[in-house]
Amino acid sequence: MKRNILILSVCSAIALALGACSTAAPAVTTDTTTTSSIESTAEETTESATDPEETTESTTGATTESSSETTTEAPSGNGPDETSDTTGTEETSGTEDTVPDYAPANITVDTAENLGLDKDSADYVDVSDKNTVFTLGFKTDIEISDFQILELEIADIDTAGNPIFKCKAVHTMDKLTPSRPLIADVTFAGDIPNVGFMYKDTDGSAKAFTIGLSGDDGSVIVSKISNLQ
Repeated sequence: MKRNILILSVCSAIALALGACSTAAPAVTTDTTTTSSIESTAEETTESATDPEETTESTTGATTESSSETTTEAPSGNGPDETSDTTGTEETSGTEDTVPDYAPANITVDTAENLGLDKDSADYVDVSDKNTVFTLGFKTDIEISDFQILELEIADIDTAGNPIFKCKAVHTMDKLTPSRPLIADVTFAGDIPNVGFMYKDTDGSAKAFTIGLSGDDGSVIVSKISNLQ
């Protein structure tokens, strides 16, 4: 009888122990599940925390590319180019301020026919020898004073080999104007210049020139006189 009671007690103890194990097992499972859930949540949180940085970098890159494209497509002609143009204009204005107050006269000498002149549209003078006559025309772009037709003669030669002319005025005009040119009949003596003209330029200086004919084609040649008596 005692032996049976002991066996039942042992069985009861084993049963209680197995029941306790069965009850504890779910708790372990619950703890594992909870731990796994926490770790998964932590990983997701970490990934989520990383995503905004990637999104920010992507957005920043897109913004930078957009800015670069906008700069490339900006219309040309802006900025320094316009400033350079303005500076160039100012420098040009400064140069114009240095231009003299007067402009030298431009005198054109050729045959009256080449200049399209006739005695009705111009003043006329005859200073030829009446035998060999050559008709010249004189035109100016601005009014000049003390205009003279000269008879020239070489008086000497300077050390540089240039002729020194002695002159005589054979015709004098108070002024020569663009609206009233001059026609003159003259005689050329040969290769040595014997006809010339002189006038007072707009700056008040006197200028003198010889008039000759080309030996090649007979065209009119005008040369400045450096030495004049």
